[in-house]
Amino acid sequence: MDKLEKVLKWRVQLEKSSAQALAVCREQREQAEAQQAELGRLEAEYRQQHVERTQSSSAACQQFLRFYHQLSQAVQAQQGVVQRLETQESVQVQKYVVCHQDRRALEKLLEQREAAHKTDVARKERKLQRPGQTNPMV
Repeated sequence: MDKLEKVLKWRVQLEKSSAQALAVCREQREQAEAQQAELGRLEAEYRQQHVERTQSSSAACQQFLRFYHQLSQAVQAQQGVVQRLETQESVQVQKYVVCHQDRRALEKLLEQREAAHKTDVARKERKLQRPGQTNPMV
């Protein structure tokens, strides 16, 4: 049972490290989503400001189009980052679930072995305490 307890401790540590990695992934994804939302808001605001201007020179219009194109590319790049982080988080969730299930299985096995050992010891004690039977060891 000593080896099983060592393996269980190792699994608990593995589960903790997996949970920490998952928390980091979630935080990174949330930050990337916030950045994406901010870029989207900026894009919409910039577009709205350009639409509200009634008179614009062709140079101002070209400058708007260049900046808007760059801003759109930044939004698309940020979407790619968010998707990559979501995928990474999904993989990390899978790893955490596996670690958690392994740890729970080991805990159950350890509990079953301890219960079986206690039952065995109690059975032997009852057998020795039965009245009317002689103890062959005496």
